[in-house]
Amino acid sequence: MRRTLYMLILMVLLLFPACSGEADLATMYSEGRYEELLSICDDSLSDSIDADHLYYKMLCHYRLGQFREANRSAVVFYAIQRGEDDRRIDEALRIILYYNDDSTLSIRAGEYLCSRPGAGTDEKIAYFKALTSCGEYDRAAEIYNDVRGDLSDRSAALMCIDAEASSTLIVSNLEAWVMEEGRTQETREAVMEAARILISRGDGELILTIALNVYEVGDSLVAIMIGDIYAQMGIPGTASTYYSYAYEDYPQMTMSRLRALQRRT
Repeated sequence: MRRTLYMLILMVLLLFPACSGEADLATMYSEGRYEELLSICDDSLSDSIDADHLYYKMLCHYRLGQFREANRSAVVFYAIQRGEDDRRIDEALRIILYYNDDSTLSIRAGEYLCSRPGAGTDEKIAYFKALTSCGEYDRAAEIYNDVRGDLSDRSAALMCIDAEASSTLIVSNLEAWVMEEGRTQETREAVMEAARILISRGDGELILTIALNVYEVGDSLVAIMIGDIYAQMGIPGTASTYYSYAYEDYPQMTMSRLRALQRRT
């Protein structure tokens, strides 16, 4: 009788192989066995969708720096778990907010996360960027006003440049940062990037004063940038002067600009 019982148990085990339970998955994750755990999750998900395996697949990709794959898993996880009041939903939405290429999905994630008490500054910044990229400027302004008091001039300027926010927001925050810290390698690079954005919009004049503040003799790239601003403003003589400062380092770049100025005049 006992032998028959053992045989039945053995047959059940053979027919239904042991699966990794949620506790086992959590243990492997806490031990940092991400690649091994990812393989288990992939094997399980090849047969059916399981929330636990999908959740840990998402986390493993994230920990391995595979953000595109983490985002894909996060989107599916949110789709099947939507409506659940679970911290895991918040983790999925954060990944969607930060790493989704579809700004519409990022906005939905940000709206949910930032509507909850205790929403983090990083989440609000990412939400601001998503709103700006979709042209939702009024809502972006609300988030900006909400988060600005928590940011330094540097952080606010970088946030606005990264989000390609309105020209006035970029300039006001960048100006405050440059006034506080003066010319550093970081402020110089920020002014260069901001100028690229504003010149492309036809707003170069707004950043001219800041550009002049970070310019130093011998900085050819900033000289070219200032020349571009003056050219856009319709002041070819001063534009030519700044282009000439950069000629020795960038002869082709400056000559093409000087020829363009001559054609305009």
